[in-house]
Amino acid sequence: MTVRRSAVACLVLPMLAGVARADPSALAGHTYVIQMTGPQVASGLASYLLPPLTAAFGRAGLVYRAGPDADYVAIVDTSSDVGAWYGSGSSRRWLYTREVLIDIGPAAAIEKRPYGARRGVAARLRTPDEDRVDEYACLVDLAVADIAAHGLPKGRRTIEDSACARP
Repeated sequence: MTVRRSAVACLVLPMLAGVARADPSALAGHTYVIQMTGPQVASGLASYLLPPLTAAFGRAGLVYRAGPDADYVAIVDTSSDVGAWYGSGSSRRWLYTREVLIDIGPAAAIEKRPYGARRGVAARLRTPDEDRVDEYACLVDLAVADIAAHGLPKGRRTIEDSACARP
C-alpha cells in the first residue's frame, strides 16, 4: 500500500504544482522555432521581423529551440495596403492599414495548412507610416499577448488597436 501511495504522490504532486504555479501563459515553458519564407529571408526582412518577435515570445515564457524538436512552429506575416484617405476637413489624413499575423501551433498542424489559409492572431493598425519598427513591435506584442492569454489560435482572430499608433 505504501508503494502505491508513493507512486500516486509522484504522479499527482507534480501536476498540482503546475496548477498552483498558474503560469500567466499557456505557452510558458514550451519551445518554439520560427519558420520564415524564402522571400522573407532573401529580402532581409528576417532581420526586421525576428527581434520583436523573439522578445515577445520570451516575455510569454516561450523558449527558442532550433530544429525539428521544438514544441511549436511560429510563422509571422506582415502586410500593408496602399493607403486611403480617412476623416474629413482639417482632420483628413492619408493612412495605411498595417497588419501583423502570427500563427503558432504544433509542427504537424502548421505543415498541413496551405499557404494563405493561415490561422493566427492578426493585430491591425491604421498609421501614416507603414514602415515604423516601433509600431510593428507593438503589434507583435499585442498578437503574442493575445495568444498567451487565449491559447493557440483555432481560427483567425483580429485585434484592431490604436494603442500602437504614434502620438
